[in-house]
Amino acid sequence: MIKLSSSTINRPRGERFIDAPYVLSDIDAIINQLQQEPAWKRNDRNAITIFKTRGTTTVIAALHAGSIINDNATDGIISIQVLKGSVLVKTNVKDDLITVNSGNIFFMHREFSHNIWAVEESFLLMVMEEA
Repeated sequence: MIKLSSSTINRPRGERFIDAPYVLSDIDAIINQLQQEPAWKRNDRNAITIFKTRGTTTVIAALHAGSIINDNATDGIISIQVLKGSVLVKTNVKDDLITVNSGNIFFMHREFSHNIWAVEESFLLMVMEEA
């Protein structure tokens, strides 16, 4: 039941609990960590899995303004909560384009694809649940 993430070249101090009887995450500290990592300076985004257990994965993603996550789809339900910033979500449901601002949360059923555009520097809490 207890699972640790592994350290990597990009995240040498990355070893941390991602599954245990309970996992407590400090969102502000994680956002700060994401912004300090070389991946944030090199790429248009950076992300870290903060919880992963059978059927559920929770990620905090940091997106630079203008970055795009294309053709994102999950086998299960997804929720996207904007912690800071603003994004546009385009779905394959009638080609809807939804603005999701700081403090908003967006839910989508399984098997629908979506694209996410960062209108400004944005930080997202994403929860994916498998079918």
